[in-house]
Amino acid sequence: AEVKCVVLAAAVTYFGFLPAVARDTLLDLWLQRFQDAKLLAPEARRGFSVVDHLVSAQDPLRLEHRRWEALGVPTDRHTLLNLAIIMRCRRAPLLIDPHAYGV
Repeated sequence: AEVKCVVLAAAVTYFGFLPAVARDTLLDLWLQRFQDAKLLAPEARRGFSVVDHLVSAQDPLRLEHRRWEALGVPTDRHTLLNLAIIMRCRRAPLLIDPHAYGV
């Protein structure tokens, strides 16, 4: 559980300005390092999702995400993670908006 907390904290801190591919690559690198150090079991690594840990199925952010969808914002996991970062962080995060939906 401690490793997951560290990974989630790092994701919220560093993922904001990264595109989806870079986020996935960095997450995989972090999880591999923890697994190599025998701090994370291989089965805990498989299917690890930052979004699923930060936003549960019943979370009000899922409703907000659906509202954003109705406004034409993409519905992918990258966008949902951006929403979680925006709504859950105390500091203003730097987020990449390649489709200019925030403008």
